[in-house]
Amino acid sequence: MLFCCAGAPYFLCLLGGAAIGSSKNRQFEGFLWALLFGPLGLLIIACMPYSFSYFCPECETGLRKNARRCPACGTRFRNTTS
Repeated sequence: MLFCCAGAPYFLCLLGGAAIGSSKNRQFEGFLWALLFGPLGLLIIACMPYSFSYFCPECETGLRKNARRCPACGTRFRNTTS
């Protein structure tokens, strides 16, 4: 019974870390920080910047996945997801 009471909040920290990390394109890092540090790991991943996976071909600025134009240089992109 003690393990269920103590394990549930820890498990919720793991799920929360993965969810926060996923919103910042860092799902594995969020899970890992929550695994190692529990609630403190949630704060750490929440303070981390967004991880960019796409870059503007003109100015090399980091972009989010569904960007339609570059915020730095204004280059417009075609929507490739049909």
